[in-house]
Amino acid sequence: GNVIFKIIPYFIIANVVTMFLDGSKEFKEYLIMAIWIALSFIIAELFHSLSTSLSHKATFTVLANIRKSWVPLGYVKDTPSGTFKNIMVERIDSIETTLAHIVPEFTSNLLAPVIILIYFFMTDWRLALLSLVPVVVGFLSYFGMMIDYKPSFERTVKTTKELNDA
Repeated sequence: GNVIFKIIPYFIIANVVTMFLDGSKEFKEYLIMAIWIALSFIIAELFHSLSTSLSHKATFTVLANIRKSWVPLGYVKDTPSGTFKNIMVERIDSIETTLAHIVPEFTSNLLAPVIILIYFFMTDWRLALLSLVPVVVGFLSYFGMMIDYKPSFERTVKTTKELNDA
């Protein structure tokens, strides 16, 4: 629902621009479209809030279950507190970002551009192809940043573990 109601205003704006270019001076029609745009954004935010709330509730239930079932008592007694804290708090909490944010937001944020791209192809295939140029540049930039990622990440994990142990 969030994605659909975030996209609707852009279709309405396209209609407003078309009306304006055709010379329409019907203030009432423009006002009705402005109200629909505002309502669409409000409804989108309501759907987003509901989605975020539900995904966080589910995520924290999963994290609680992981913490309850994962750690045997002997492991707690034999593990330095910093290491244990790192595993129980930081590592398990890092799952929260994936479950509560990335999964629901990725699907909704991927759906909107796909719908818009389909609309572009239906409108003008050249516009659609041109709109893909930033995507290609973005992927090239991302792959360039990932060249040295693994050693840097491993160094960060090791340093964090040492800091927690201290």
